[in-house]
Amino acid sequence: MSPVSRSRLLLLGLDGATFDLITPWVAEGRLPTLVRLLREGAAGPMRSVPNRNSAAAWSSIVTGMNPGKHGIYWFVEYRDDYSYVFINASFREGAPLWRLLGEAGRPALVLNVPMTYPAEPLDGVLIAGLDGPGAHDPRFAYPPGIVAEVEAALGAPYIVEVGMPGLVKAGRYDEALAEAHRAIDQRAAVARHLMRTRPWDLCMLVFRETDPVQHFFWKFMAPDGFRVDPAAVARYGGAIREVYEHIDAALGTLVAEAGPHDHVMVISDHGAGPDSGKARSLQRWLAALGLLRFRADGRAGWRGRALRALFAGVHALDRRLPVATKRRLAHALPGLRQRTKVLMSYAHIDWQGTRAYSDGKRPDIWINLRGRQPAGQVAPGAEYDALCEFIRRQFTAARGLPDGRPVVRAVYLRDEVYHGPHVVRSPDLIVEWERGAAPEAVLFPDGTVVRMREGGLDPMEQLVCGGHEPEGILILRGPAVAPGARVEGATVMDVAPTALYLLGEAVPEAMDGVVRAEALRAEVTAAHPPRTRRAVAAAAARSGYDRADEAAIRDRLRGLGYVD
Repeated sequence: MSPVSRSRLLLLGLDGATFDLITPWVAEGRLPTLVRLLREGAAGPMRSVPNRNSAAAWSSIVTGMNPGKHGIYWFVEYRDDYSYVFINASFREGAPLWRLLGEAGRPALVLNVPMTYPAEPLDGVLIAGLDGPGAHDPRFAYPPGIVAEVEAALGAPYIVEVGMPGLVKAGRYDEALAEAHRAIDQRAAVARHLMRTRPWDLCMLVFRETDPVQHFFWKFMAPDGFRVDPAAVARYGGAIREVYEHIDAALGTLVAEAGPHDHVMVISDHGAGPDSGKARSLQRWLAALGLLRFRADGRAGWRGRALRALFAGVHALDRRLPVATKRRLAHALPGLRQRTKVLMSYAHIDWQGTRAYSDGKRPDIWINLRGRQPAGQVAPGAEYDALCEFIRRQFTAARGLPDGRPVVRAVYLRDEVYHGPHVVRSPDLIVEWERGAAPEAVLFPDGTVVRMREGGLDPMEQLVCGGHEPEGILILRGPAVAPGARVEGATVMDVAPTALYLLGEAVPEAMDGVVRAEALRAEVTAAHPPRTRRAVAAAAARSGYDRADEAAIRDRLRGLGYVD
């Protein structure tokens, strides 16, 4: 039988995993499962989506499409009126791997993959990821009753997402790490239970714990550039490595469960590195260039100040209330949370004096376009094009102080990095930072200097010390894989077509990714060249969150620094 004929695939995701950490730890013998997979298989870096966001990256991983086709750019979708709405898998277009396999009669187990809520019916099992409001939500898993089954097998409640942000904010670092390790054990136990009790041709499991531990513990591992207590460095300096080691051991049990004749793929959606707050300073960069104007309290009069003070109070209270209380308030005051989001996201911006803006959370810039935004100031066409080019020139020429190094590697127009019917949902410009750049201030070509931080650190800057980098990981092992092969130029869009090939299935023509043939044995690809097929595209049937469930999702994403 051919190694790509009716074979199975164990597809394991390590959110945010990076070879920058894995390579030295492998050299030290600390990650024996990855040592074996790298020795017996093929590997290489894998480039993420342009904005390095998990929602977009995992959507590209499972569909093989760029965000311009599947339509997901962030965990929220920004509207033209400066507001946003929380999104989930129902907003995504393009068939995910498990749906394509189901059409071929191939069962799948899909566990903890981001952007899989609400769980769609499939031939197999789907337990949603961090975009699911709760394990007992009726749309969280398929088939009905599967969560109760795995909880009975575990003897414990199912963990949707580790509550690391809240525990770290409360100074409970040891408890945060203990919860992460407990979740790792549970993820592996759920997968083993289902692998033993259900038929499967694809088992896809994502360990999310690598991502939050890097977000909150990077400064203890690499304290340069951070204000860190030496005692905390001594205590928590190995926290990230220990999470990788624990996941490596879990991977070993799952690989053994799958067996020697199954293919294994280990991936991450993006890489990781220190977070020096560059995205959070973008609004000040734009203001220094005269493109964004901050609102002065006096301009709006006492009514405006009172209204902003009211919503600021609601916003502050919203951060402290228990989720159950917020659910009750959301039902009682259905419009209040949305109005608060709209006002507080950009409350300090004077739209009449703003030509370009950022949300202060991600490396993206919007043009305040006339005819698109309600207070648009920039005319479409030549004026828009000239402004985008001005921002690109200024940003790429900016130098960090005091070392004079470049801060920005590139600024992309959205049409340069995305294509498809949903490019219109993208921000206008995407910023890619130079790796390792952590300046105290930024010098623009005209002599303007902007400090990276104004005054004291905000709460998220005190907590979030690790960020996302463009390159994640790709490791392949199995009977069709060429041992020792080096994979170059892979992107997250290549996962789905390569997975389909390893499963002996044809690749839909609509996928942007390609089969990574350089990772495969030449005799296998010669005997079984990749096949393509046409697939009928189905429009997304959007099914958002009700006002109560949105409270849980908002708290989860806020804790990671993704929304206000």
